[in-house]
Amino acid sequence: MDNLIPRYHLLMKKEDFLERKRKGVFNGFYGPLSFCDTEPTLERFLPMFHKVGQPWAWSNIAKYRDMPKLNKHFKDNHARLVHLLDDVKIVGYSLLVDPDSKTKEEILGDYSGLKIAEIENLGLFPNQAGKGRGFKFFEMMLTELFKNNDCVYWSMTSTNHSGLFDFYTNKIGMTHIKTTYAPSPVVEKVADYQDKRKIA
Repeated sequence: MDNLIPRYHLLMKKEDFLERKRKGVFNGFYGPLSFCDTEPTLERFLPMFHKVGQPWAWSNIAKYRDMPKLNKHFKDNHARLVHLLDDVKIVGYSLLVDPDSKTKEEILGDYSGLKIAEIENLGLFPNQAGKGRGFKFFEMMLTELFKNNDCVYWSMTSTNHSGLFDFYTNKIGMTHIKTTYAPSPVVEKVADYQDKRKIA
């Protein structure tokens, strides 16, 4: 599988979220952290996407290079774009969508009877990462999505920080449901960036 990297597909069911909430893993206390919706347009999305994804070469991913298809993806899958805030400062963003038909068929087929939301992107700007806020922002998105959904789906690749798989499966409590393989984006100095970046 030369030039292919694993993509890990993770899922959390509402009952598992509520159980972790009951145990105090998720406590609903966010301090000065919050989020707010913004208009889900490419003009608003792309600058934040490139800012967060630059160290991981996200801009080389085919899905995000075809603007007409990306715009259609936003509309067809009811994209919701939110700013992540620390007090009043925007420190990152999250993109929430309904899983597309391919994902439903190839990844989520075993959960076809359930209502599923996807956290497609969630990230802090490079100068805002590593301050211990990632867990709380992810908790916020889970709390928001479980208001109207049975499951929340998230996927990640191995080009992201090497400790993130453990973060999402053990600390957040998501279940690893499948691994697929995709072409690797061209990434320069990712290892150096990983060494310097602290897991949230």
